Amino acid sequence: MSDLRRLERPDAPALAWALHRPAGKAHGAAFLVHGYKDHSSRYLHVVERWVERGLIVGRFDLRGHGHSEGKRGDIRHFDDYLRDALDVLVALAADDAWRVLDPPVVFGHSAGALVAMELAWRQRSRVRALALSSPYLALAMKAPAWKVSLGRVLSGVLPSFGLDAGLTVDLQTSCPEMQQQILADPLRFPEARARWFTETLRIQRELAQRASAIDLPVICLAAGADRIADIEATRRVVGRMPNAELRVLPDHQHEVLHEVERATNIEAFADWIESRCAIG
Repeated sequence: MSDLRRLERPDAPALAWALHRPAGKAHGAAFLVHGYKDHSSRYLHVVERWVERGLIVGRFDLRGHGHSEGKRGDIRHFDDYLRDALDVLVALAADDAWRVLDPPVVFGHSAGALVAMELAWRQRSRVRALALSSPYLALAMKAPAWKVSLGRVLSGVLPSFGLDAGLTVDLQTSCPEMQQQILADPLRFPEARARWFTETLRIQRELAQRASAIDLPVICLAAGADRIADIEATRRVVGRMPNAELRVLPDHQHEVLHEVERATNIEAFADWIESRCAIG
């Protein structure tokens, strides 16, 4: 497995990224975008299996996450994340093995799925297909009106202000082993930043409106018992994508690749990614 590299940028936070190559010739490429308060090293068990399957995999930590620079969870515009993804894709394209299979299938989990969908909408030529995990298209636990109003006010005057998101580990996964890993993770943080909150609401609305224009092949594995991402919003939005397949996984919590049955889900994504790369 590859070590993390550092992508220096003169006017933006440096990003941690990695490229993982299979032992033999790669027959498909995947680009992994993690979720909010998350980081790409939590997906090493996924990357390892995909690489064993013959995929070349690029991953990175969004600004303010994991080993990348930036105040934890802080952005000024959702485009900050889009730029992060594009800059890493440019760095990956310098690798000969990656370039042969470029563009990749872009995998995104939760808020990372929003980044992946924006990438497909804004930079279609950089994306072969989309593989989405529990996309955060709306909040399942309806936030109190006062909290939403406060978030909007703070977004304008104190955009970096953090509010406790109230996401306990049992909402992320029902797997005790994975819950303990989350609790022991020194890179996790509890707050949702005010500007991130309002920017995410905006992108959720915009993606819902233009979902029918995202005509790339899409696979979405969504948690049927999700208490973070609203499954009904996922049904509506993914249902508007003309070439999308939605698989709802009963009894799964939000992080389907960290659930008890994660091995099955990892293989399902690998099967689909391979099939999309095989047909070009």
